[in-house]
Amino acid sequence: MTRTSFFVVDDLWSAKAWDDIRKAFGDPNKRDGSRIIITTRIEEVVNSTHHLRAIYSYTLPLLDDHQSWCLLKQKVFGSKECPSELEKIGKDIAKACKGLPLAIVVAARILSQTNQTQSSWEELAQKIRSFILEDAEFQKRMLLSYTHLPRHLRPCFLYMCGFPEDYEIRVSMLIKLLVAEGFVKNEMEAEQYLIDLERQSLILVKARKSNGKIKSYTVHGLLRDLCNIKAIDENYERRLSNSHLDLREVARAYASTLRSVISFQPNQSSLRGLRKFKLLRVLDVVDTDAYPLPASVFDLFHLRYLAFGCPMQVPSAI
Repeated sequence: MTRTSFFVVDDLWSAKAWDDIRKAFGDPNKRDGSRIIITTRIEEVVNSTHHLRAIYSYTLPLLDDHQSWCLLKQKVFGSKECPSELEKIGKDIAKACKGLPLAIVVAARILSQTNQTQSSWEELAQKIRSFILEDAEFQKRMLLSYTHLPRHLRPCFLYMCGFPEDYEIRVSMLIKLLVAEGFVKNEMEAEQYLIDLERQSLILVKARKSNGKIKSYTVHGLLRDLCNIKAIDENYERRLSNSHLDLREVARAYASTLRSVISFQPNQSSLRGLRKFKLLRVLDVVDTDAYPLPASVFDLFHLRYLAFGCPMQVPSAI
């Protein structure tokens, strides 16, 4: 009688780790009915198994709103029905998890520990993201993706986490920014860094061009929030995102340290006081049109990236 086995190797972090342990499972190409399931966040690990004759790979997408609610409901109520008065609030809480199963499981645990009343759930719904981010198990599991990241990729990833939530980060713009910031030597290297971050499952493809190339990326909201906390812990505050950009106010706190100023949405702002930012490398004020760009911008010695939409005369030396 043939003995068959079923193995699960969960959350594998490197191709080398798989090479070290795969011999223990015997010949993976034997057709004896045995199966091995490997889960990983790293594309390199998936590629390292392609030598197997019978190999199937599946990329697990983020859950949609319906799937998120089904998972949350199952974790909170099991086989029981969800009370009708809690259903809408529960769906809102599930949606706030942005399709991330781990976040949904944490939210379900929090809900299971509170009173099953409409008022309790409504109060919890207002703070659910904060509770998820503060959960020790959630932080531990999510930050593994960051702590296993090669050091040369960390500044690029933290830089992307500085963009607003759900912001569509254009690759063409991002590559130029990474070069200007000095994170990479050239645009080719910047493009490779982005591919590496994608393969580490840290950034998501938002849109593609008609030729199949990647047009833009985004960062999952909860991962972004968690890594922004990490950035502060590591004293990594290199850029500013603000809907009402008044550099006179910002200068009081950041004039001696700020490296990048980027405006992400149309606003009426004051750009006076720009000369105080002596170390500024990036200035993107395309959406700031209340004032003309001051000529003092061309006195900023370290400036490497300039984007503006307001009318002004660019010096011939530029």
